[in-house]
Order: sequence, then C-alpha cells, then structure tokens
Amino acid sequence: MHYLIIDFEMGEVDAKNREQLCGMAKEIIQTGAVLLKDDFSFDSEYSSFSRPRVGYLSSYVRKMTGIRRENLTSAPSIEEVLQEMGAWLSGKDVCAMSWSDSDCRQLSREMEVKGIRVPEIEALFPGWADFQADFGRLLGLKERCALSDALRICHIDPVGREHDGLYDARNTASLFSKLQRSGRGLVSLTPIGKQPAPRRESAAEHGWTVERALFALKNGREAATGDGFRKYRFEKRMRKL
Repeated sequence: MHYLIIDFEMGEVDAKNREQLCGMAKEIIQTGAVLLKDDFSFDSEYSSFSRPRVGYLSSYVRKMTGIRRENLTSAPSIEEVLQEMGAWLSGKDVCAMSWSDSDCRQLSREMEVKGIRVPEIEALFPGWADFQADFGRLLGLKERCALSDALRICHIDPVGREHDGLYDARNTASLFSKLQRSGRGLVSLTPIGKQPAPRRESAAEHGWTVERALFALKNGREAATGDGFRKYRFEKRMRKL
C-alpha cells in the first residue's frame, strides 16, 4: 500500500462564465502530491501548474498562493496533468488523502464536468480520506484544525510557503508520517462520506483535573473546556516522540 497526499490550489471562475462549467466556481490551477511507501517513508512527488479553461487568477489567489499569471499561460491542461499523474501512479495500490474534503470534491466534479477519464485517478475516489477530519477525531476536537496548527501541535517545522500545492502536500505528508511512524498507528483513515458520527464526551471529560485548572488560569475557561486544552494535551504527548 502507498499513501498519496494531494493538495490543489484553485483559481476563480466569474459568475458569467460558470455556465460553461455547469456552475463550478473554481478550477484547479496547481497540483501538488507526495507519495509515501507502506512504511510511511518518502517515495516520490509530483507537482504541476494547470491552465484553467475559463477561470482566472484573482489578486486574492495570487497573493495567497504566490502563483503568477505566467505560470499558467503555458501550463498543460488539467487533463494532461491527471494523465501524467495516472502514469506516475500506475501499478500501485494507493490510498489518497488531503487536508479537508474540498480537494477530492473539486477534482471529482471537475473531471465529471470536463469529461476527463483517467482510471488511476478515478480509482482513488472510493477510499479518499479527509485527513483533517481524521486528525480532529484523533484529538477529540469540536472544530476543524488548520494545517499550520496541526504541524505546531506535533512539533513539525513547516517547509516552504503556505498555500503552495507541493509544500502543503509535503507538510501534510510529514504530519501523517510522523503520527504513523510513532509505532502506534495513531491515525485511522476514513473514506470521505463514511466518517463516524461526532464523538460524545464522557462524563469524566467534564471534570476538572489540576492540569486543566492550571491551563484555565493561564488561557481562560473557554479554552480549558474546548479544543484548546485538547490540543495542549496532544502537543505534550507528541513532544515525547
């Protein structure tokens, strides 16, 4: 089994052009992917810009991602990118994941609307996992956790620029690898659409330990009764690995 960590950056589609894409508001303009071996060590990686069909690079996206218009002008189409990725993954048993479910849903919809058929990519969808949701369940969080926060909690120094497809994929892969190579198999990947119901807190979790009380004095009662204290406890746990 190989583990594929994918991150897309997306451009925007003007309302007047969305009819050409069956109402889609975004198009993929950058693909970053990292492949891990079954022992969670690095195997290889893939990165490419893709030229949007009708979308554009807004000033907001340009500032957030660092992508320039010239990166997209001569870039291949998303179909060509996915065909390259398919060849890269050919012959491998792959479990795909991303930080949130939006990447999977965007890719699935874009392939459907544009009539793109790549067997190796289509095979990823049934088991594609939302690693962000799985990480949140691991910590017992009530709200979704930003990738930057998850890296800090697990004492991982991020590489590169945030919101760059390849760097985000690398950082997500580092997070997943560290958790799994701890020898405890901390993360249980769940395919999108098959996530369990939200975890109910036990009565014991409403109690106040000395540690929680001290945390409340420093950070406030709201943090001590919510995600802040859970993140703090997990950060201490990861410091020992």
